[in-house]
Amino acid sequence: MISKLVENILRECMSPRSSDRALIIEVLQRRGANLTPHQIEVIKDLNFESIRRIRQKLQEQGKYLPAEEIQRERRVRSYITQQNIPQAKPERIPELFDQPKAVSWLNEGERL
Repeated sequence: MISKLVENILRECMSPRSSDRALIIEVLQRRGANLTPHQIEVIKDLNFESIRRIRQKLQEQGKYLPAEEIQRERRVRSYITQQNIPQAKPERIPELFDQPKAVSWLNEGERL
C-alpha cells in the first residue's frame, strides 16, 4: 500500500520530509522505476501540482475533458462531498471516499 511506503520513506530519509519532489522520486525508485540521473533531474524540474492545476483549469473551461466514466465518478464524488462534508467530523472524511465507485441510485446515462 502506498501510504505504508510513504511512511517508511519519511521514517528512513530526511530530504523527502521537506520536498515532495524528493518524496516522489524515492517512491518511484522503490517501486522499481530505476530512474537514471537525467530522469531524476527532469522530475526535479517539474512541478506536478502546477501541471495538475493547469489540467483542471482547462477542463473547467470545457476543454480536453476526461473520459465520460471519469466525469461521472467526479460528479458522484462531488455530490458525496456536498452532502456529507458539512456535518462530517474531520476524522471521518476519508471514509466518505472509500465507498464503492458504483452508486446504485444513479443509473447509467443519468447526471447529477
